[in-house]
Amino acid sequence: MAIATAWGRTHRTALLALAICALPGAYGLDFIHQEQAVLAAQERIERNHVLGAEGGERDFARPYSAGSPGDPPRLLLAAALIHAQQAAAAPLAPQRAALLQQARQEIDAIAASRPYWGEADVVRAYIASLAPTGRREALAALARSYESSPYLLNAAAWRWRFGIEHWGELSPAIQAHLIDEAVWLARLKPDQHPQVMDLARGTDAYKPLLLRWREVRLRDQNLYRRP
Repeated sequence: MAIATAWGRTHRTALLALAICALPGAYGLDFIHQEQAVLAAQERIERNHVLGAEGGERDFARPYSAGSPGDPPRLLLAAALIHAQQAAAAPLAPQRAALLQQARQEIDAIAASRPYWGEADVVRAYIASLAPTGRREALAALARSYESSPYLLNAAAWRWRFGIEHWGELSPAIQAHLIDEAVWLARLKPDQHPQVMDLARGTDAYKPLLLRWREVRLRDQNLYRRP
């Protein structure tokens, strides 16, 4: 669910270096340790995504330490996503349930400090979607994610896929959000255009997607017309 380029990793490392110079004493050391943990977690998520895309073996079996309420929200979010991914790959039901419970605790711990965070709502939706009885919670979290974050590059593909699977259960407003984000993603990353269209093909979302795509593309064309 999370993708980052090499530039993104370098950029984060550079920002961390700048922060280290600006923060003195014990507070600076605590900040450094927290940021290092966040970077390590994000890189693990990114590595697994790349390995999965390339057909490689991902390291879901390697344990990951549990997050605690005192951790920074970004670290809790990364921990929750890692544990949810491990749960999805777990071969045994008890292990899967334990990992999902851990992921749920981590995502719940974020709410106190960042109650309106679209990425956290997306991860909550993903966690709930893995539970046998979590469909309603997942759909509610998906809808809530659009209230604060109508466009999320790293989560757009998952939101579109999950939304397509439950299209008839979504409100017209959320359907419209999904269509807008899917068109935005397909324009921003043309290599994902075929996947966006293929997911909708044969579903009730296909016609509104095509109409919205045509509308936006015609508007793009008008920008280059001479008066």
